[in-house]
Amino acid sequence: MVVQCICVVTSPSGDIKGVIELSQVRFLRISLLHDLSFLSLTNEPTTRVRQESEDSPTVIKGKISGLSKGKHAISVNVFGDLSEDGKMLGEHFNPFGKNHGAPSDDERHVGSLGNITAEDDKVAVVNFEDKCVKLIGPYSIIGRSIAIAEKEDDLGKGGSSESLKNGNCGEVIAAGVVGIRFCVPKQ
Repeated sequence: MVVQCICVVTSPSGDIKGVIELSQVRFLRISLLHDLSFLSLTNEPTTRVRQESEDSPTVIKGKISGLSKGKHAISVNVFGDLSEDGKMLGEHFNPFGKNHGAPSDDERHVGSLGNITAEDDKVAVVNFEDKCVKLIGPYSIIGRSIAIAEKEDDLGKGGSSESLKNGNCGEVIAAGVVGIRFCVPKQ
């Protein structure tokens, strides 16, 4: 069985856009990804996430456009409530009560995904694996949000309480809700 999800990321002004696709194979060892470019009338970049089993890392790939040049924090947040320009997303998803840290740290939130980097063209290419993010099981991120912040995530190394909470990353500038994707059965 393949669990497929989608998260359309946008800013309140509509300047920042991207599509994140998530899929996890529950019983099989092979995973198929689908092209999501048909979702965008403006041929927006597509981001894909794949997890082959509940214990395997999740593969996250794609592009987010319209960002200012430089590093921007990316996170999974508790709530999928996009109202009030991202102020209702809650904190990083943290079911184990840990401090914020880098994706490679043992001491980190499940939602602490580090940074993405936008180049001169204002596009950030997303390409990493994460061992904590799950699409199936009791700590699934379905219904939660993926957020992009205005600043770089200091990965919990900033020496302050805010650093251990969210990496001193500033305000959320774009977000989307992770939802189950409609799939047409193959015939």
